Amino acid sequence: MGSSLRKLKRQMNRKNNIDPFEFGETVYKKGYDEGASAQREADVKQLAKVLEKLEKVPGIGEKTADKVRLYFLDKFAK
Repeated sequence: MGSSLRKLKRQMNRKNNIDPFEFGETVYKKGYDEGASAQREADVKQLAKVLEKLEKVPGIGEKTADKVRLYFLDKFAK
């Protein structure tokens, strides 16, 4: 019983009371959010490149290309 009491006292006297699992989860979430943000930016750039070249597709004229661009802007600008 003496060793258990010593272990409890040692835990109470720690200067750093950070739960390692909680800290790891926070760091993981931050990294995940940064990666997701970078991926979103890359996706938007790629979509812009595709929409710029839309009129070169056979059968798509200026008016249809404008309609498609407006549709994607409405859906992804949110």
